[in-house]
Amino acid sequence: MQRKQRLTRIQQIQQLLVTTEKEKGLLGLEKAGAIAEIDAAQAAKDSAIENNANITDKAAAKAATKAAADAAKAEINKDTTNTAALVTTEKEKGL
Repeated sequence: MQRKQRLTRIQQIQQLLVTTEKEKGLLGLEKAGAIAEIDAAQAAKDSAIENNANITDKAAAKAATKAAADAAKAEINKDTTNTAALVTTEKEKGL
């Protein structure tokens, strides 16, 4: 009976490890997608700044959008404990 219990426990641990790695992978994909969206939004904002004749200090305006984007990306990449909801929240800050 002990052998069966040990085998069951090993299977449970293996399943837990697989689930954990799967969740890490999904979170990694979510992070990558959020960063790509931030980069695209930053590029669009930089283009809009460049094309706006009313903005005289284009470098300062672009620096502000870059700072916001960089801060959001840093929070997204901060550690592996970020949840999908936190990734979304930080992404929205960068957009």
